[in-house]
Amino acid sequence: MLTLNLLPDQYKNEYALEQKRRLVAHISIIMCLIAILFNVLLGSVYAFVFTYEQSLRQSIETQTTTDTVKRLSAIEKNVRELNTSIGALATADAEIIPLAPVLERIAALVGQDAYLKSISMDANTKTVSIAGFAKTRAAVLALAEALQKSDFVAEGSVKNPIKNILKEENIDFTFTFTFTHETKTSQ
Repeated sequence: MLTLNLLPDQYKNEYALEQKRRLVAHISIIMCLIAILFNVLLGSVYAFVFTYEQSLRQSIETQTTTDTVKRLSAIEKNVRELNTSIGALATADAEIIPLAPVLERIAALVGQDAYLKSISMDANTKTVSIAGFAKTRAAVLALAEALQKSDFVAEGSVKNPIKNILKEENIDFTFTFTFTHETKTSQ
């Protein structure tokens, strides 16, 4: 088929320009419609999420304000406080040094020619200081050797001052040593 365009050149240019303007207008209208459609969809999603979030807040507020929840919260708080107290007691229990076995073992090391006047213990440094009286120098030396060989005294920690052996008889002695926590109560 043959088409003839008998319009002058100026009208042909105006006609082409008009067609292009209409194409741009149609595309702009379609783009606006698509944008409006997306805005409507996004608006509905926003409205849905907003109402869902509000309902969640209300349900959480309702759940946290009921008497049961308040009682359970109080119970949980008490449990936390009790756990803290139990933890402190467990720590204190682990740091407790059984004094009776240590005292018995020290007393068993003292011979018949000597006796103890005082025993002092420092739980932080695990240091024990003993003071006593011995009739002879041999009794003091025997006690020093027994302390060095005992398993509840840290190796090499016995401090035996020279004044313990200056006199031959009637000696006031002192010993300082570090004890190990792992004392064996059976002999």
